[in-house]
Amino acid sequence: MILIVGSQKGGSGKSTIAVNICALLAVNGFNVMLVDADKQTTAANWAEDRENSPELPRVNCVQKYDNIRETLHDLNGVN
Repeated sequence: MILIVGSQKGGSGKSTIAVNICALLAVNGFNVMLVDADKQTTAANWAEDRENSPELPRVNCVQKYDNIRETLHDLNGVN
């Protein structure tokens, strides 16, 4: 499943919503890959900070900018 949280408007809470969805899915046993496409790296920093807490379920994260369509399909196993 690919879920995109996006908007052109800055400061609308996209990263906050995305990381909370990822945390909820991870706690419920899902394998999660967060793709941070924002050059501010807020979500990637959150995922890195989370790695320092081994009691929390892992949320994998990659950073990808510009056209991320192909990367998302690769990560989802779609050819």
